[in-house]
Amino acid sequence: EELGELSAAITKGKPDEEAAEELADLLILILGHSLAMNVDLEAEFHRKMDKVMTRKARTGKLGIRVTEYTDDVN
Repeated sequence: EELGELSAAITKGKPDEEAAEELADLLILILGHSLAMNVDLEAEFHRKMDKVMTRKARTGKLGIRVTEYTDDVN
């Protein structure tokens, strides 16, 4: 639900402040889930970033993306 609200704020061109509030809601939700699941979120973040930083990057409309692409198109 929270992710949908963020998406709507962005795609419907709502003010940046509204999108920022939705981002904060997502952060609160993620932190709560990590505590409930006993997940070391900082360690998982760094593990994921180490993996992401090995990927080839592409520049697109929203900046640099490091999605794990399967084709060779730049």
